[in-house]
Amino acid sequence: MIIYISGAISNDFNYKEKFNQAEEKLLKMGHAVLNPTVVPPMFSWEQHLHIDYAMIDICDGLYMLKDWRDSEGAKMEYDYAIKNDKKIFYEKDDFELPTLKEQVRQIKRENEKNCDNCKHLDDYFDCSQCSDHDEWEGKDTKMKIILLSGKAFSGKDSAANMMKAKLEAKGKKVLIAHYGDLVKYTCKTFFGWNGEKDEQGRTLLQVIGTDRIRAKYPNFWAGYVKSILEVFYDEWNYVLIPDTRFPDEIDLMKNTFDDVVSVCVVRTNFISPLTEEQRNHKSETALDDRIFDYYLVADDLEKLERKVDVFLKELEG
Repeated sequence: MIIYISGAISNDFNYKEKFNQAEEKLLKMGHAVLNPTVVPPMFSWEQHLHIDYAMIDICDGLYMLKDWRDSEGAKMEYDYAIKNDKKIFYEKDDFELPTLKEQVRQIKRENEKNCDNCKHLDDYFDCSQCSDHDEWEGKDTKMKIILLSGKAFSGKDSAANMMKAKLEAKGKKVLIAHYGDLVKYTCKTFFGWNGEKDEQGRTLLQVIGTDRIRAKYPNFWAGYVKSILEVFYDEWNYVLIPDTRFPDEIDLMKNTFDDVVSVCVVRTNFISPLTEEQRNHKSETALDDRIFDYYLVADDLEKLERKVDVFLKELEG
C-alpha cells in the first residue's frame, strides 16, 4: 500500500523525528510511504496543504499519528481523505498495518481463489499446505524482471520496446515500467515542470529525483515499483524497467525477486547532447563500475535489434 503520514507539525520541534520513525516502521512492513516533512519549507501553509492533498490523491490510505487531532492541517487532511474514499489507520501501541503478504492473502480470500491441487487457500507465492507444486490457480507465477541501464540516449527505451514487441508476439504478457514516472509526476505536480526534457527539465529531474529525494530516501522510487510488483506478481511474464540508474535499484530487485537480469545498453560512436554537468551527475555515473549480466552494444537501431534477438534467445534458453 501507499501510505501518507498525517500528524501535528506546527509547534512540535521534534516533528521530523516523529514522522521519520513512523515512516521507518511502515517501510519495514513493506509499504511505500509519503512523508510530508520532505516538502521544502519555502512554501506557505496553504501551499503545503495543496501539496499534501496531491500526495493524498495517489495514496491508498492515511496513517494518523497520535497527535493528529491537535493539528488543523491534519484534521483537514483527514476530512479530505474520507471524502476521497481513502483508508484510515491510527497509530496505537497495539496496532499494525497489514503487511503486503497479508494484503495479498486477503485479496485471495475476497476473490475465493484456492489452490487447484489441495483446495487450500494459497499463501502468497507458495501453498503452505502442498509441497507438490508452487502455482496458484494454475497461473505461472514466474515473473522475469529485466533491468536496463545505460547513459542518456543510449537506446534503453528502444531496446525495451523491441523486447516487448518480440515477447508479446510469442504470447507473453509484458509490462514496461519506469522508476522515473513517479519522479516526473512529482516534478509536474509540485514544481511546475512542463514535461519538456530540455536542459532545464533534465536538470530539474536530476535535482528533485536524485539530489533531494534519493539523498534522503535511497529506495523511494524503486521501492514504489517493487511494492506494486509484489502485490501483482502474477500479472506479467516479463517486467522491463529501462531507467535503472543506481546500484541499489538493481540490488533491491535482485534481493526481492527470484528472476532478475541486469542489462547495460551501450551506444558506440555517439556524442551525448547533455551538458558536462549533466553527464557527470550521479544519475549518469553511478553504474559506471557495475558489472552487468548482459551487455547490448550497438551504434544504430538495426544492430541493436539484432543484439536484442540474441539476448532474448539466450534468456529463454
